[in-house]
Amino acid sequence: MPGTTADAIHENYIAALALVAAVGPHSELARYGDLLLIDAGMDEPSLNTAVLVPGAANAAFYLAMAERWFAARRQPIRVIAREGLDQELAQAALEAGYQEWFREPGLVFEGELLPVPALLDVHRVDSAEGAAEYARIEPGRPEDTAVAETIARAAAGASGCDLFVGRLDGVAVARAMVFVTGEAAGIYNVYVRPEHRRLGLGRAMTLAAMAAGRSRGARIFGLQATPEGAALYRAMGFEHAYELVSYCRPV
Repeated sequence: MPGTTADAIHENYIAALALVAAVGPHSELARYGDLLLIDAGMDEPSLNTAVLVPGAANAAFYLAMAERWFAARRQPIRVIAREGLDQELAQAALEAGYQEWFREPGLVFEGELLPVPALLDVHRVDSAEGAAEYARIEPGRPEDTAVAETIARAAAGASGCDLFVGRLDGVAVARAMVFVTGEAAGIYNVYVRPEHRRLGLGRAMTLAAMAAGRSRGARIFGLQATPEGAALYRAMGFEHAYELVSYCRPV
């Protein structure tokens, strides 16, 4: 995988993290050199992150600054690094006592897009009502749904970002998001309700998001897959770019 391609999709991922995290009522972002710090305003380390932009150096120095920044806010921290590409940051985290928490395969697609199969009605989110529908597709606690709706409203109004809802017989059962930065498009938040899975709906929603990204000028597409979803995306033509590894301190 060429470094420029891997860097482009990782920079898109960083921009998407910043977009989503910035919408919380108590969130705060900071930039120390090449390190982006995101405090989502919640006592949940998966949402509070430190991530280094591609090609950066002095990771140990910036990590120490990040720890002080989060400690002042009494928040936990997650350090994100691409295996084999952000080795300095990964090594600095391990030497500081962090442990690997989880990893996600980062996948990339370059090539001609397949047509979107007509398995469901796909609609772009363009209103507050649409954002609420988008957020309610994934079941959860009312407070979590409220946060998801806030994020959806902000994302739907952001430059380069499109959200989609997929409906079957008028009922919203799937969703997807695309975020374009330059020639790179990140596919995020793909979700299909459990009772409607294994019908090709996730593939259809992904292709709809990719088509929207291509219309915005995207040439390459990246996403972070779950272990269950990775096989689907590989079958669609996505290739492995790197492992995205999260580190945290043991509790």
